[in-house]
Amino acid sequence: MKKVSYFVIHAFGLLFLVALATGFQTSLWAQLFGTLPGPLIWILFFLYLALYRKPMEAIGLSYLCAAQVYFFGWIPFGFLIFNIIILYTIIYFVKERIFWPGHRYFITASFLVALLYQFIYLINSWFFELVPIRDFMFFERLFQVIITPLFAGPVYYTLKFWERLTNQTPLIETGEFEL
Repeated sequence: MKKVSYFVIHAFGLLFLVALATGFQTSLWAQLFGTLPGPLIWILFFLYLALYRKPMEAIGLSYLCAAQVYFFGWIPFGFLIFNIIILYTIIYFVKERIFWPGHRYFITASFLVALLYQFIYLINSWFFELVPIRDFMFFERLFQVIITPLFAGPVYYTLKFWERLTNQTPLIETGEFEL
């Protein structure tokens, strides 16, 4: 019972952290830097869940975090979930082949995930949206990809600290599918 209560506290704390990060990305960033595009800080939480949580737990928490992110953005919820599931699947298969625990891997993966998300979003928009992206805004999206890893270190250590506080043990083994 105690483990379940720690998990619930962990999940609500994670949602709170996602809300803070997304609020910073969408509101405070625009106040501080004007029209300069903000980093994809919210995607770092999905990356962390995909790398350091069991698959079912990661997907469940990703759904909750996606619901939180949905309230801060303009992307339809189903489209957001579809993009995240595709991204999670790619992360999972890459993690099975290339993974080492630590902040260096997380920062490197954050750059690749931010880049990959832009492509996934663009391709899915062309195929599934009624009004697909016409102006890709290449330099704005490139800036988002470049600036996102700058926030990966603080997010990584914040989530590690939060896991220690809530007695959550990260999954660092790879190779076998574990529910």
